[in-house]
Amino acid sequence: DMDKEKMVVGGGFSIGAILEVSAEGKTERIKPLMKGGSGAQPEFIPAKPSFVNVEMKIAKLQPNREDPSKSRVELSYRDLNASSVPKTETLIVEASVKPLINLVWAGTITLLVGFIITIIRRVQEAKLKIPDGL
Repeated sequence: DMDKEKMVVGGGFSIGAILEVSAEGKTERIKPLMKGGSGAQPEFIPAKPSFVNVEMKIAKLQPNREDPSKSRVELSYRDLNASSVPKTETLIVEASVKPLINLVWAGTITLLVGFIITIIRRVQEAKLKIPDGL
């Protein structure tokens, strides 16, 4: 309750989830925490069961004040036996400057304007050739 009051006021607070982890016939309760307050980014403190080499921490916390039973907690876990070197992806971008590209654009615009003028002239010529009796 004290941490709830501190969280509402904006002071330092600590909130967590109690998890029961079972593996290999053993069961243990762990409590990953989220600490925050006073405008700082929340800090997620992981918890590790003693019999499994896995670390669990809170990824997302969505409290529901009206109905606490509808509150949600998303957890993330990390296998500590896995290699610690993350797989990296590389993106290679090549940028080049084409100083005469403006000539290409000027030519394209000139062709477009000429095409539009030609269409307008052909329509006007076609109107002149139509006899008035039709």
